[in-house]
Amino acid sequence: MKQYHACKDLLDNLLTGYMIAWLTWHFHFGACAEFLPHLPNLSAEALSNAVEDLKTILVDYFLVSTRRNNSTDETDTMHENYILFLQDVIIILIFLHACRISDSSVFIDCISVFTL
Repeated sequence: MKQYHACKDLLDNLLTGYMIAWLTWHFHFGACAEFLPHLPNLSAEALSNAVEDLKTILVDYFLVSTRRNNSTDETDTMHENYILFLQDVIIILIFLHACRISDSSVFIDCISVFTL
């Protein structure tokens, strides 16, 4: 059980870091250190729009494969891996939540994603 909680904490921290990185990129800052002092000044609407933009990207599970199949030399592998990692972490967190609340339908949906 000890490793479970350490792993969950690691995923939570990684997800937080990736979200800060997303917001930094979305609001056109060069580095997180430049962005974080401006975070309290951002409106709730601006943050909500940024999250909606990210949500649109993350729910498209074919986005990266489509980009890789249709692109030429303009492939941004780091950005694509960023998207894939976020999608995977979110599925894992949804799975863990489904296990905790005994939601078998969500549990099965997550297992079907894992087995693909």
